[in-house]
Amino acid sequence: MRVMFIWPRTREFPVYERLVPTLTIPYLAALTPPHWEISFADDNYGEVDLEARPDLVAISVSTMGAVRAYALADAFRARGIPVVLGGWHVSLCPDDGEAAAHADALVVGEADDTWPALLDDFERGRLQPRYVSHNGTDLADYQSRTDCTRNGATLTPIASSTWSRTVLTIVSKPSWTPLGTPGVIFERT
Repeated sequence: MRVMFIWPRTREFPVYERLVPTLTIPYLAALTPPHWEISFADDNYGEVDLEARPDLVAISVSTMGAVRAYALADAFRARGIPVVLGGWHVSLCPDDGEAAAHADALVVGEADDTWPALLDDFERGRLQPRYVSHNGTDLADYQSRTDCTRNGATLTPIASSTWSRTVLTIVSKPSWTPLGTPGVIFERT
């Protein structure tokens, strides 16, 4: 089985996304069983191959990147490739129907307790329309896989965040920014 993770660009000049890479996809890659082949396409660098033939596409959706994420999802679905959408935007607006119109399945909340079940359901041909996290997981102690990122770059968080009952909680460890200067350290609230 092959899964393609996509991080969509937010604008034609995505400065923020280039300076602060996604942590979501390396975490999801670490949660993916080893018999799955993983690819990662960072749309900020023009890496999305719309002719690729993965078995499943997973897109992390930010609110600023929702329009682009939906366009990518629609392009893959038009070719019969199932698409899973998750991320902040989907988790904050799960009931408005917007994201569901562009996906075969939605992941609402953190994926650590839903992603393995989703993949198992997909393999058995019984993908559900929605997977909802109920565990309020703190990602501070999770390790991410960096072998699937652009040029094998190692990603360390400036700060990663998790949504729990629509309240933003900042979770982080001491780190360095991509520019090599000390990062901002947030205490857990």
